[in-house]
Amino acid sequence: MRKYINQLKDNESIDEIYLVTEKQLRPNKNGVFYIQMTISDRTGSVGVRIWNATEEQFSTFSTGDYVRLEGMVQRFQGSLQVIGKSVTVVGASEVDPDDFKKTVQVDRQKLRARLAEIMRGMTNP
Repeated sequence: MRKYINQLKDNESIDEIYLVTEKQLRPNKNGVFYIQMTISDRTGSVGVRIWNATEEQFSTFSTGDYVRLEGMVQRFQGSLQVIGKSVTVVGASEVDPDDFKKTVQVDRQKLRARLAEIMRGMTNP
């Protein structure tokens, strides 16, 4: 069963496919590189850190790629983040695109009523 981002919990191990929406290769205070990235699905997004990364590892995936991410969820400064162990690109054919389409929770009846109200107010159809 798929583990969506809004279902992640502190101290939980994950091995799941997500969409990369941002990525940067950054040096820490000692000059050692790490990957800072954001992953997302239809329920939201979360930051990821991959420590002791290399430029070669960074170049294996791009923003907009679907990746299988293995790692551990942890709370940092009040928010969840993922400490990644491995990132592997997966083909678009291996994912359900609906898992990554943002959805908005709205009351359709309210929308219909509002649309009807707007249309009744039209003076020059």
